[in-house]
Amino acid sequence: TDKLISDTFLWGYKKLLDWLPKFIDKVKEFQPDLIIHDQTVSSAPITAFLEDIPCVSLITLPGFNCYPLLMGRHSEAEKENALKELMASKFLQKYFKQFEDQYGFDILDVFTPYTYYHRNGLQICTGIKEFDVEMPQIFKKLYQGMDEDCLYVGPMLLTEEQGRVSSMDGGIKCEHQWLDEPFPHD
Repeated sequence: TDKLISDTFLWGYKKLLDWLPKFIDKVKEFQPDLIIHDQTVSSAPITAFLEDIPCVSLITLPGFNCYPLLMGRHSEAEKENALKELMASKFLQKYFKQFEDQYGFDILDVFTPYTYYHRNGLQICTGIKEFDVEMPQIFKKLYQGMDEDCLYVGPMLLTEEQGRVSSMDGGIKCEHQWLDEPFPHD
């Protein structure tokens, strides 16, 4: 089953157990009032959960319900299999067990891999709410209702007068090419 899982996932869980104790110590030393994190990085929301620190998840994907674990999986059955494959991994079972022994909770009961939303946190998305898709059935128990509370602040919502950057001035202008013609070509 390990061959069905991205090496990034496998590496990430192994390294989490190395990095997390140091990260928690640094956060305790710093004593933040709030943690702001990218939703694909696990150490910040796990620390916020363990230390009861408010957190904000910055979602840089098109919408709340865009889960990296499910990319390329289209049907509900395929999405369910993605999570089953992860849970069946002999390699990951070892790290899930070590994590639970060390921190006292099953990480998959609280977070989704590469989508670490904190149940009591604030989710802010740089996308557009209309681009979001329906929440996959397999994550409804864990994240039900959170997608409705997500705040969308994406740059696509701003007008040019408000500061939206829709293109860069590259200086030299390109000439009109065949590639610029409507598709398909006759």
